[in-house]
Amino acid sequence: MEWLTEISGNPRNKFVAFADGRHGTEIFGPHPELPRQIVTWYVDTLLKSPVDPGRAVAAKKTPVSEFWAAVANPGGTSKAVQIFHEARKTNPNA
Repeated sequence: MEWLTEISGNPRNKFVAFADGRHGTEIFGPHPELPRQIVTWYVDTLLKSPVDPGRAVAAKKTPVSEFWAAVANPGGTSKAVQIFHEARKTNPNA
């Protein structure tokens, strides 16, 4: 899910990780804060500041999005490898 959040490029999306690593329907019981976070996201995204479908949203740049953009270009493999190694310097789990 973190990878999908990063690659989507939508600056309004935020990945939230839970310490015990649960997922799916298991997270609702041990994470009582999750329904509130979901409701907050919907209120912010749909009610307070809905996106105009006619307006382009600037995608945020992340190492993941830059990596895949480089791979998609002809001859971009070496650039993608460089991006990967730079990301690993700051985050060994990248």
